[in-house]
Amino acid sequence: YKKIIKHPMDIASIKKKLESKEYKSRDDFVSDVRLIFANCEIFNEDESPVGKAGHAMRNFFETRWLELTVDN
Repeated sequence: YKKIIKHPMDIASIKKKLESKEYKSRDDFVSDVRLIFANCEIFNEDESPVGKAGHAMRNFFETRWLELTVDN
């Protein structure tokens, strides 16, 4: 994994950054979330179960993120 993914990111790391108030902006947060999805796409084939789950989660996240951030 580490030979293929140059900038790893995971949910636990995001949680830690949230708890320690490391994120300075929404853009910093969303960048890390999107990095998880980008890494998933690089590492997993689109039609694999993990690849499909990654695409579905990305679509869900982007839809919800737009709903939460429009006009805010």
